[in-house]
Amino acid sequence: MQDANQFITTLLSSVTIAHVLHFKTRSYAQHMALGSFYSELENLTDGLFEEYLGCTENAISKPFPSVSISFNQEPLSFLKDLHLYVKENRSAMGEESNIQNTVDSILSCICTCIYKVENLS
Repeated sequence: MQDANQFITTLLSSVTIAHVLHFKTRSYAQHMALGSFYSELENLTDGLFEEYLGCTENAISKPFPSVSISFNQEPLSFLKDLHLYVKENRSAMGEESNIQNTVDSILSCICTCIYKVENLS
């Protein structure tokens, strides 16, 4: 099972991946969708971790894990993989309803971008 540090690190790494994919695409629609996505995901992830630290009174007691980032994926594959990851590992953030609501907002952000990349390109 993932812990909160791994979950947050994966989301923050995903911001970087989305940012790179935003620059790599030749599709204007994907460029715009990914541009909005990485910005919103970064804000949601920051808020999620602040909520987590405030609600659980956990301190960051260990270094964040390193994550190997791959930039070879297509945007749609990346988004679908990220959606699955968040759904499968959301329990790493605990059971507080407000924290899980923020996780739901992250999933909504991912789903919206999937729609835009899949249908508006």
